[in-house]
Amino acid sequence: MDIRFRVSAAGELLQVEQVGQTRYPDFDNAMLAALKTCRFQPGTVEGKPAESVGQIFADYVSPNKIGDTNMAQEQRMRVDVATCAPTGAEYPPESASLDERGTANVTITVSAEGKLEKAVIRDSSGYPRLDEASLKVATRCKFAPGRNLFGGDQGATLTINYRWTLEER
Repeated sequence: MDIRFRVSAAGELLQVEQVGQTRYPDFDNAMLAALKTCRFQPGTVEGKPAESVGQIFADYVSPNKIGDTNMAQEQRMRVDVATCAPTGAEYPPESASLDERGTANVTITVSAEGKLEKAVIRDSSGYPRLDEASLKVATRCKFAPGRNLFGGDQGATLTINYRWTLEER
């Protein structure tokens, strides 16, 4: 959804124009209604209040897509990547001796306080030992909470892909 608006030098909303829309009219209408309840600071020119224009881009994200990495980015969750990265020490010795390789996708849910609530295998590597190693590494990740549109803390969900490979011998 794309909304353009004009604000008076007094900070009053003068005009609202919906340029684009989502596939969800209820969402679009809610966004327009919410904009009309906002209070605006007027723009300034040479230190004096002046009429100004603004633009908002918004998109509806289905709760079913909340596990997508893109959604986690939109929620601005911060992840300490160093704490989530596997080292060679995590490679299960039996998997290494059997030349097991694969990618496990782990979906992580983080609370509004930045605490890990849940970690589950979304897509298996094909090897239970590699999946378990992926979960073990994922549970030691450190997070800062996501932020909602109003700057408040909120939980978030993301998926981390753990690719397990062996050096060629």
